[in-house]
Amino acid sequence: MKKRLLLLLIIAMTGLVSAESIALSPPSHELGEIQRGSSQQVTVYVDATGYDEPFRIDPSYQSPRISSIMREGSDIDRSRYSAQDISDWIQFEQETFRIDPNGTIKANGRTYDGTITYTVNVPVSDSEPGYHGGSITPEVIKDDEGSSFNSASSIGLAVYNFYFQVPGTAYRDVEYSPRVMRTGPEELTIVNRLVNQGTVSTTVGEASFSVENMNGNFSTSRTVKAVDVPEGGSETEVVTVNSPEVSAGNYRIEGTADFMTGQATASDSFSLSDIVEVEPEQLEGGQESPTGGFDNESLPLWLVVMILIVVGVLMYSFGIDPVWILAAVGVLGISMYIFLTPVPNLLLVVLLVLSGALVYYGAM
Repeated sequence: MKKRLLLLLIIAMTGLVSAESIALSPPSHELGEIQRGSSQQVTVYVDATGYDEPFRIDPSYQSPRISSIMREGSDIDRSRYSAQDISDWIQFEQETFRIDPNGTIKANGRTYDGTITYTVNVPVSDSEPGYHGGSITPEVIKDDEGSSFNSASSIGLAVYNFYFQVPGTAYRDVEYSPRVMRTGPEELTIVNRLVNQGTVSTTVGEASFSVENMNGNFSTSRTVKAVDVPEGGSETEVVTVNSPEVSAGNYRIEGTADFMTGQATASDSFSLSDIVEVEPEQLEGGQESPTGGFDNESLPLWLVVMILIVVGVLMYSFGIDPVWILAAVGVLGISMYIFLTPVPNLLLVVLLVLSGALVYYGAM
């Protein structure tokens, strides 16, 4: 019985040792600084185990995993890493590379079975400063006819990582500004706006927020999916919350956006009325404004101004006192502004007081 168990163990270990595997050397590569408009060619050595006949591999570029870049102990200066897509910068010397298990290539004091050669081409323009990187994964091809080697296409294949720097000032910074509005009788919509204030494209791994009624009768928390925010750009994620407990009153929102090398926080108090501020179809079709709201395309600002001018001219043509004309146009303009935009309660009170003062002055 013991001899049989020992024989089975030897067979199993022999199978593990003889399994096909691909190793890349070096497993990771720091290429140093590459100037804009220049190129750098890199050779990666391939060591094949468990293969009896020559075969070919088809390498492909993949964006690096953020977790591997941001882990503690990494040689990469995380605060200077750019998430810019550089797939167009990477060019392989040929589509596939021949690997000979007999070991015919000598380098670094040992013998390898093949190589992968690629070139990094940094463009003159549209290349962000800081660290860039990626990984190369080889797919095994059985022979020159291109048949897939299914038994080893995903087993024992190494991943090669590389990094380099583009000169310039690089830093990561993100501003997080959530905004809440009522979009239905029992519906809240939270517009989460992430603005990249740094000099490199930045990945926001997770953004979370909580909305709470100060009376304590309603609260909700949500998490927004990860997103890449380009340098100088912004991204908006819209989250809808439905609850019968959504009521008029004073609320508070707290939010945090984690962009790996720091956190952007947001905290704000706001008042919610029973009036639906933005219809869902307007929210989906409108365009985001610089203030984080949405511009209603159905009635442009220039048209509103034109209407007010026409009203003023008509009143003047009937010989109405200019003070009354100014008061009427002002009240009409404020009313249109209130109906066309979600106005906070405090601002609404200020506008009404100013309108009343203007009308009172005109009556004197």
